[in-house]
Amino acid sequence: MVLKRVFNRLKNLAVISSLLVLGLFLLGAGPGQGGVPPQPYGANFFSGIVTVKGQIPPEGTQIIGCVADCVDVFESDPALTDADGSYVALQLNPDDEELVGRLVTFHLVNEFGRIDAVETRRFEGDFNIYALDLTFTDPIPVFMVEPTPVPIPTTLSLVPNTGLVSTVNGAGFGPGSMVTVTSEGMVLGTAAADDAGSFRLVISAPSSTQGTYEISATDGDGTQSAVNLTVPDLSGATGAQGSTGAAGTDGVDGADGADGATGLTGEDASKLLGIIALSLAGLGILIIIVIYLYLISWFNDLARRLPPPGIR
Repeated sequence: MVLKRVFNRLKNLAVISSLLVLGLFLLGAGPGQGGVPPQPYGANFFSGIVTVKGQIPPEGTQIIGCVADCVDVFESDPALTDADGSYVALQLNPDDEELVGRLVTFHLVNEFGRIDAVETRRFEGDFNIYALDLTFTDPIPVFMVEPTPVPIPTTLSLVPNTGLVSTVNGAGFGPGSMVTVTSEGMVLGTAAADDAGSFRLVISAPSSTQGTYEISATDGDGTQSAVNLTVPDLSGATGAQGSTGAAGTDGVDGADGADGATGLTGEDASKLLGIIALSLAGLGILIIIVIYLYLISWFNDLARRLPPPGIR
């Protein structure tokens, strides 16, 4: 491992030396400017160590540099990191000399995205080599599986589910939709669902008559759910019998009765008296006959009981 690091350092030194020699050659080959050395426009090169969240990134990690803007202005070819995290001769060579003095930013890139280095530099365009360690505080981009959204089931509940007043709690309706709560065709109220599709609404029972009533909630998309509300018997038990009330006052005297029917005439009365007399006479004769027969029976019975004459 130590030999490999020494080799990488020597390799980096060789690259830097070659670039210096090339730069000196170009400076010497340029035309004279009144005794002032020529100032050619050229690339800037950067080398150093890369750390990501304090760790050495995997070998072959790509590092790029951008001048002013990566998309619209200039983005360099990537330089690859070695096993020890070093990168060598990251070349920034835009064609536009007007970019001298513009900001240089550094980025770690892969097929899943990019992250930005903390360090930045000024583009000099002076064909020079700069040592710059790059620090990344964000993690290396990785493939992210988008989670499949789990649909929220449509539910409806009442708290309490017995009584004349209850709170309707709904979930799983259209986010932001208007939910209408009804019972047997009667609208009990409306409420707007939140971003999660939930709502809450206080309602009154559709009737105070004892029974079970279906409470239904429907949003604008037709999503619907229902639950039952029970209205109890509110009549209560029969009360105790009250005490007897005080006697009332005497009523007023009644009106005189009607006259009786007219009595019989004298002729009719005499006929009636004759009939009564005959009836009494017949009754008297009947009584005499009964007495007579009783006496005969009594004497006969007595005769049977007495001894014949001459016997004593």
